[in-house]
Amino acid sequence: MKIPHEEPKSARDRILKTAHNLFYREGLQAVGIDRIIEEAGVAKMTFYRHFPSKNDLIATFLKERHRAWMDWLTREVEARQSVKHGGIEVIADLLEEWFRDPIFIGCAFINSVGEVHNYDSEVMKIAKDHVAEMLEFLEKLLTRDHVAKPKAAAEEALLVIEGAIVRAHMSHDPSAAKVCRRLLRKIAGL
Repeated sequence: MKIPHEEPKSARDRILKTAHNLFYREGLQAVGIDRIIEEAGVAKMTFYRHFPSKNDLIATFLKERHRAWMDWLTREVEARQSVKHGGIEVIADLLEEWFRDPIFIGCAFINSVGEVHNYDSEVMKIAKDHVAEMLEFLEKLLTRDHVAKPKAAAEEALLVIEGAIVRAHMSHDPSAAKVCRRLLRKIAGL
């Protein structure tokens, strides 16, 4: 997934961009507020004016990551399906490109949930909302492609996609996307 590389205009945007880069690369627990403040080049008071706590910053990071991911996925799938006349399997092409990105370190949501031990946490809620919207998106694609039982097929497709992301992260091998493509085609009845 390509994150836009525009320069942050406000202190809040600098804080979020810095947090995004550090949280994604190093994890939620490994990165402290003082480091974010230093690397964002803001005063402590400025940080706390925008984000009363680290948990608020984490929640904002995940919500913005979710929105960026869904916008990117929707835009790219629609564009590729119209050009290639493909089905849900075009998602595997996107995944392979993402897996080849030098900064790919897996899924921000899977990684974040792995750090959380409280199933009632805000992180878990945001991750569940992310999964729910992904399922809805996949079901819509599969319904449009006239797949029988699109809800069940969407659940299978999401599991395949998540598995490919984890495999690519663990192995540093983008070929997990090729397996994902085969399985998505089977799910879609192709």
